[in-house]
Amino acid sequence: MRAANALGAIRFFRRMKPVPETTSPLSYAAVIFDMDGLLVNTSAVWERPAQTLLASFGVEWTPQISELYRGMDARGVVTTLHRMFAPSCTLEACFAAYRTALLAAYDTSPIAPLPGADRLLQALSGKRPLALASGSPAQGIASVLARFGWTGHFTHIVSSEETATGAGKPAPDVFLAAAERLGVAPSKCLVIEDSLAGVQAAAAAGMACYAVPSAMASEIRTRATQVFASLDAIADTLPALC
Repeated sequence: MRAANALGAIRFFRRMKPVPETTSPLSYAAVIFDMDGLLVNTSAVWERPAQTLLASFGVEWTPQISELYRGMDARGVVTTLHRMFAPSCTLEACFAAYRTALLAAYDTSPIAPLPGADRLLQALSGKRPLALASGSPAQGIASVLARFGWTGHFTHIVSSEETATGAGKPAPDVFLAAAERLGVAPSKCLVIEDSLAGVQAAAAAGMACYAVPSAMASEIRTRATQVFASLDAIADTLPALC
């Protein structure tokens, strides 16, 4: 009986998924940050243009619809909505209208830093090369970073619109472009993300990923290297002198 119980215990523990050892961003050669939903709350920036676009389709915007394109860039958002609702306007006409409204929203919508954002950036700045890789247009990224005094923390800033393919997340292109500019192999980079699309993009790029989920936490947990409750929790993994 004891032997049988011992054998059963061995089989049980073999089936258990190992719990990853907690590391810190300093375990990697470079750190690549997302922006929207991770460093700043820009939900209003993205919601208003989407609401206007959907209204032109005769469709009412809902939070459930927004989950279908969370983490995507402007073209990804419009392509997703255009495919879902098949409006009379062309994809390119819809994209042009949405992108124009999005850029205006960066100047007129409320934007707030998320808890721990400034602390983590301050702690890592100068200790590892930092890049920002976002699906936002370059003008929107520049506006946000200047507003909060974060521009100087980043060695490189990349919009998915600037990559060779223009492909947004979950494609890995923006993260690979950031790694190339940093001069660091993808396998030595850490991505910090909030969305499922971003976590998928990091995995496709061959990069480790810390996630602070803004939604779809259960799916993100199966794909991210480690999951944290907040950016403050990531900062807590750093040595006290950081």
